[in-house]
Amino acid sequence: MLKKLFFIMGSIFVANNIYADSTYVYCVTKDKQWNWLKENGNYVSVNGEWRPSRINKKTELNSIIIYYFKIIDDTKSEELQRQCIKNLGASYIYAQAANNYANYWYVFGVDGKNLSNGFKTQFHFSSTYMDNFRIEEGSR
Repeated sequence: MLKKLFFIMGSIFVANNIYADSTYVYCVTKDKQWNWLKENGNYVSVNGEWRPSRINKKTELNSIIIYYFKIIDDTKSEELQRQCIKNLGASYIYAQAANNYANYWYVFGVDGKNLSNGFKTQFHFSSTYMDNFRIEEGSR
């Protein structure tokens, strides 16, 4: 029985780590000017997971969702923001997560309620499709 429990726990641990992802970081001004964050000429990346966060819940099938990147290593989003300012200047105040699927805006977050400041694309979902989106600045 104990061996079975260790096997199950080990499988869960491995399964959770299989889906870890990596994303590059870019820095953004309030005017949406952006540049890649680099250290010693190399693009900065962090490890984590893409996660959805429902910011309003009209119904299960009609809601507004934003996506954020949950960092799973020791890097903190505040540290990335300091690097942006240090490397690119005082106007580059937002560190943002880069998603290679589209040109939307994503932030870093600890969970769906604790998100870093920055631009966020809000996706409006209905029961059959994604209606539209808009970009929101700031924190939640």
